[in-house]
Amino acid sequence: HKGTRQKMVALCPPTNLAKVTLHGHRGLSYVLYAILVALYAGVARQLFATIGEPYNTAVAQLARIEATEQLRIGTEKRNILTLQAGLTKVADIADFNETLFDDARVLLKKLRRAMDDLSTAVEKGEIGGLADALRTAAAPGEDGRPIVDRFHLRTAAKKLRQLDKAQVSALEAEGRQAEAETVSSELAGLYENVKQALATGDEVEEPKLEENTIEKKLPSVYMPGFWPCFTLFMCILITALVLLSTHWSVSFKAWMYFHPTSTLDEGTIIKIVPHKHRGKPELVKVKRTTSGALQCEFQRQKYECKPGPGGGNIIPVACPNDLPLREYVESGGLSHKQVGMRSELFGANTFAIPMPSFFDIYREQLSSPIAIFQLFCCVLWMLDEYWKYTLFTLFMILMFEGTTAFSRQKNMQTLRGMSNKSFPLQVFRSGEWRSIDSGQLLPGDLISLKRNGAETTTVPADLLVLRGRAVVNESSLTGESVPQMKDAMVVDTISADSRLNIKQAHRVNTLYSGTQLMQHAVSVDEDGLIGCGSRMPSCPDVPQPPDGGCLCYVLATSFSSSQGELMRMIEYSTAQVSADKLETLCLLLILLAFALAAAGYVLHRGLEEGKKTKYELMLKCVLIITSVVPPELPMQTALAVNTALMALFKAQVFCTEPF
Repeated sequence: HKGTRQKMVALCPPTNLAKVTLHGHRGLSYVLYAILVALYAGVARQLFATIGEPYNTAVAQLARIEATEQLRIGTEKRNILTLQAGLTKVADIADFNETLFDDARVLLKKLRRAMDDLSTAVEKGEIGGLADALRTAAAPGEDGRPIVDRFHLRTAAKKLRQLDKAQVSALEAEGRQAEAETVSSELAGLYENVKQALATGDEVEEPKLEENTIEKKLPSVYMPGFWPCFTLFMCILITALVLLSTHWSVSFKAWMYFHPTSTLDEGTIIKIVPHKHRGKPELVKVKRTTSGALQCEFQRQKYECKPGPGGGNIIPVACPNDLPLREYVESGGLSHKQVGMRSELFGANTFAIPMPSFFDIYREQLSSPIAIFQLFCCVLWMLDEYWKYTLFTLFMILMFEGTTAFSRQKNMQTLRGMSNKSFPLQVFRSGEWRSIDSGQLLPGDLISLKRNGAETTTVPADLLVLRGRAVVNESSLTGESVPQMKDAMVVDTISADSRLNIKQAHRVNTLYSGTQLMQHAVSVDEDGLIGCGSRMPSCPDVPQPPDGGCLCYVLATSFSSSQGELMRMIEYSTAQVSADKLETLCLLLILLAFALAAAGYVLHRGLEEGKKTKYELMLKCVLIITSVVPPELPMQTALAVNTALMALFKAQVFCTEPF
């Protein structure tokens, strides 16, 4: 290739495939993983350098919030201790609100002066000094409330009233009634001002911050900075998405690990895309047989790869089921060399469907995009106080997905039960009849098929009747319960060159794999040794079967037969609910837009109010965004699918792909 990246070449696909492209090893994964490794190295350095920053920042923000709260409470309650404690904390905080700090400091000075004057006047017990001090304390401030709290105003007013009553009583006892009334009238206005101040002031209370303050969520002492953690999170998320995308998308896997090529040779990777609802795309490897031919296998069917101009083409390995009729009646069985070549070409006549384990199916269920998203959300929700609810949700998701996986495994076991059991029969090879197992049959074999005793015999492959007659039950393939008559194929010199058509013209001469042989018979004039007019004898070099069965030509075996095609269709056909993908995507985008708007509003208001740390705000925003997909959705989907599977199973309908 001389270091140049070639264009992707599409092979000419057969009719049963949609698209076939060539790929070579060494894709873009090395570049992407190298970039990720470099990012991980840089992030690791920043992580160690910023350990403890979020904790220190959160502690500083919490101290700022507590100091602001203390100043607010001290200002509202006119509490000297609370104001002093708040101002003490503010002194250690940089970039604090200067306006709030100055207002609190001015108020503290006024409050101290008023309290000192009021306390001194109360202790001296002089009516004039106490009245002046009480008048100053009850005067409204900038916020319309008295400087001193109601408790101290009420105490000073009671003391003043006691002194007033004592003086009035003394004046009245001395007969100085006019002076007594003058003193009472002078203090009446002050009492009215104090009464109004008591209506607008606050009672002094000792602050109970430790009891009333909600416990704040703080990050760990060893937690690194926000941006290094965010970068690490994004790197891990990208890595996980890349690995999961190679599992979800064959095209992405081909783009990651392979590169386009125009060379069709041994080891080349072929991406095969079937038609819609005919299975999933796969990456298959080209292998070379002992005869030098290039082959690959897709959906249990082998294909022959032929290089040529423009890349070449790929064709299914053809079974001898459409040859000229002359080929069948002149067949003499397979030779030893042909047996070896066809064994490698077609394989054994078995329906070997690998049985996946429960954990393999369970892992596939949990690796779906929506399940991965929900598990990821559960991890995030564990950071908040919803851990009990999250654990229950996680348990229900795992339980219902496990139930669905168990149902799928049971249906796969039922599908495996559709395969035929092997049995011994007579086959004509290398010029003689011999007994072999039906699992060793190959296309082109001549066999003797008969009913074994009182039980019906399962037809082991697609067969062409050359001698004899048969009655078969084809209900397993067509659903018809009426037995079908099958006669030996009659070939004359005129029709000898026409091709076999087992679906229409020669259906009456064909025994299909998986059907039940109910009766068989051999006619004397069909022994292959005597011709009738222009009729060509059937296999004149082949003697009569030693067991008295019908002489049949094997057309197709294993998954190339009629029963095999049915099993492949059941196994690989998908019935995914994809009609509403666009509507579902639009709905999720709308929900995501509302979630982003709500998260932005929460973050903006939280930063404005300053009552929560940034760590708490980020956690709340993440929870809002991840709530776009309801946590109960996988449970509801799994429950609905499982209920449908059980209903189908009771109706004898087996579903291998529930989605």
